[in-house]
Amino acid sequence: MLPFINHTQLKQLTTSIIALIFWLSAYMLYDYITVFALAFRDQSSLLASIAIQLGSLLLAQLLINRLARHVSIYKLIIASIVIFQLVLIANQFYSSYSAKRILYPRILAVSKDWSIQGDRIEILGKRFGEISDQGSVKVRDTEFMIISWSNNRVVVEQPVPQSFFKSPLILTKSTNQSDQIDIFEIKDPKDVL
Repeated sequence: MLPFINHTQLKQLTTSIIALIFWLSAYMLYDYITVFALAFRDQSSLLASIAIQLGSLLLAQLLINRLARHVSIYKLIIASIVIFQLVLIANQFYSSYSAKRILYPRILAVSKDWSIQGDRIEILGKRFGEISDQGSVKVRDTEFMIISWSNNRVVVEQPVPQSFFKSPLILTKSTNQSDQIDIFEIKDPKDVL
């Protein structure tokens, strides 16, 4: 025991530290979800992040009040160390995940899953990048001509193909990040017209 602080004061200090750790945890969670919400332009995620932060703070206060009355000072210290370690681990996972996925394009819908020469295909999704980030759309070796490119919509036109086949349609950003539709068919016009 420290000579200048008694058991009750030490317990209050420790619970205050735990409160701070809980608050930091809640804030980090809020910050992570906010980043994802802004990246994905999802307002419901932003509202959820605010609700999670407020709920976490309320839960933290309730837990700390309960712990302060019924748990020994040593258990409180151990709990604070464990919580802090969990926050650090969560931060590492978040950093790794966001570095890999937050800028990747995501295809949500395609106007149709086949085309013939001259057909225009509309691709809807997220994080395609603006016109300056324009990449490519390919089905195997057939690269489609870009008609328009925006962050959530790309329109392409099929050129004259060398052959007819089924293969994934792959949208690739200028940064080499890509997403795909698993089955897309380049059809012979004689089979359609």
